[in-house]
Amino acid sequence: MEHKEKAKRDNYIDFLRGIVAVSIIFIHTCFWSGENYVPEFMKSLSLAIDVPLFFFLSGWASSYQLSFEKNIFSLVGIYKRYVMFLPFFVLALEATAFFTGQSSGVSLRSLYGNLFFHFLEENCLPVVGSSMWFMPVYFTVVAIGQFLAHKVFENFSKPKILIFIGAGLLCSYWGMPFFLMSPRTLFYLFFYFAGMVCKNFRPVRFAEVVLFALVDLTLMQVVGGIMEWDIGNMQSMKFPPNIIYMLYAFLAISVAVWGRGKLPDLSPDNTFCRIGRSAILFYFCQGISSSWLCFLLPKIELFWGIKLSLAFVSNLVWTFLLVVLLKNFYRLEEKVFTGVKSVFT
Repeated sequence: MEHKEKAKRDNYIDFLRGIVAVSIIFIHTCFWSGENYVPEFMKSLSLAIDVPLFFFLSGWASSYQLSFEKNIFSLVGIYKRYVMFLPFFVLALEATAFFTGQSSGVSLRSLYGNLFFHFLEENCLPVVGSSMWFMPVYFTVVAIGQFLAHKVFENFSKPKILIFIGAGLLCSYWGMPFFLMSPRTLFYLFFYFAGMVCKNFRPVRFAEVVLFALVDLTLMQVVGGIMEWDIGNMQSMKFPPNIIYMLYAFLAISVAVWGRGKLPDLSPDNTFCRIGRSAILFYFCQGISSSWLCFLLPKIELFWGIKLSLAFVSNLVWTFLLVVLLKNFYRLEEKVFTGVKSVFT
């Protein structure tokens, strides 16, 4: 049975998820410990592979699992892993506070907030809390996306739902409420449904990808000029997400769609595939390692390119080690839970 479940996985989607997970680590290396030395163009370039691609892949993967209940229960599994991560996070806070002399930020108030993705107090691992904006958005988008696809528009084609969501996104940008959904929710819901639609795309040629990229980049310049936005500062286009950030995200997505026909025989043991299967754990752990860099890098003086490269490699290695520790921590928690359960049954 376990073998059959693994065989159903799409290794290419896992591969892309692994790339996104590594890209998130690079992004947070640029924007936290790298805030004072990484050039703006490199920060913007790091956002080329970002959260929109992850939502696109989530929608793409969900199109293979047609059960509404199983897709929703997958959220329960993710939340369970998140709650099990919190004791590990507290241990990391206390250990970091011990070695740095800073306040850990652990309190009953903060722990209660953490259960609902709220990091209410300052702590010595700030990147963890700043990363968690993604979690409530992900839960909201997947729940709404599955509800629309399976309960509201069950007999409605996915492209038409995508147009419907796109129209809602435009309405939200014009200040008109759209079924009580925020612009951020609608933005990522658009990419989620775009991933669902992608399943039926024909193979894309490289020449088409290049042409699309040229048109996309031209539109970014035109829209940026009309709106008088600084498109060289992509972070300002991301929070809140706007049309420039959407167009920028389409570049990576077009390459991902093109690559589907070029990498048909990926091994599940491929490094990026393995990362992709544990992407959520890498997301949890990178916040800890990215925070550690903030303590170390101010003491190092090097050319920014060399410094960033060393910081990224260090961040990647630390995240890998933390994921291994977290997986063992999960096993320990499961054993403790099973032992306690056996006492009362």
